[in-house]
Amino acid sequence: MTAVQAARRVRAYLDFPKTKLSYGSESVIVTKAHVVSGESDAKDFIIQCKDNSLLAIDELIGPSGKRMSGRAFKNGYASQKDS
Repeated sequence: MTAVQAARRVRAYLDFPKTKLSYGSESVIVTKAHVVSGESDAKDFIIQCKDNSLLAIDELIGPSGKRMSGRAFKNGYASQKDS
């Protein structure tokens, strides 16, 4: 799936059935995302898609059920993985 298709799916499935993403051993619900054109900030939660396009996850609902930014999830997940 391309980044454009994924971003459209996130918007289309916002209410039902939700857009789920598995990241490592965690499962999250993506609530806001956008296509990244050009360079991306290394701190953002970026996913490389099928055609090498990039999708930035702006907001998600984490495994705990708490809504958070993609950046906060990435930072928390990375710190758990490192410890």
